[in-house]
Amino acid sequence: MNYSKLQQRFTLIEFLAVFAVIAIMVTLLQPSLRRMRHHAYSIQCIKNLKTIAYATHNYLQDNNNTYIRETYNYDGRRYYNNNEFAIEQYGNYQVTYDSVYLENKEVFNCPSSHRLGPWQQKWTDADVFSYDYAMNSVLYSKNLNAISFPNQVMTNTDSNYEFIHWGVGFRVDVRHDQDLVHAWADGHVDKRHYTEFYNNYQWITMGKTQVAWSTEFTLRD
Repeated sequence: MNYSKLQQRFTLIEFLAVFAVIAIMVTLLQPSLRRMRHHAYSIQCIKNLKTIAYATHNYLQDNNNTYIRETYNYDGRRYYNNNEFAIEQYGNYQVTYDSVYLENKEVFNCPSSHRLGPWQQKWTDADVFSYDYAMNSVLYSKNLNAISFPNQVMTNTDSNYEFIHWGVGFRVDVRHDQDLVHAWADGHVDKRHYTEFYNNYQWITMGKTQVAWSTEFTLRD
């Protein structure tokens, strides 16, 4: 009997058995690993929006409690790429916040960003900076004192557009396992299931007539 060949065959069988066990374990662990990844990313997203809420507070303090405007503000992409302050018709609040209060462009990058726009074009890092945490357009140029319930009005959320406009659902980017991370006018930040936001128009309309979202939110994973 050739014991050497028998030993080689036995080693191969052992290897295949171990490989099969590992494959089964990975398959069983995948849902848990996925949830852990989403949880870690959402924690970082919450930290990012808390920092943005801090910048919002400082901006309001410096500007008579009046929110930044959208129209004829700075182009986020040109600022991100070249530190250039170029005015465009529909600008980005991120430029002023970062250049004056934060000096950390990555704060505006959600770790779960898919870097794909609503029409599936590939995003660059400059697009992520400009689009990931859009601001509620209802608040532009509004005074904080005009908000009766600031804990119920959303200022920023996960997005894929320059600004969140009431009734336009595709601009909201659901990417934390069907949860959204919101910053609110009173400065707090939390995470909620997207359907809760979808059915609460007052969070974004500040008392305007409720309307149905024109397009479903963009669901990622």
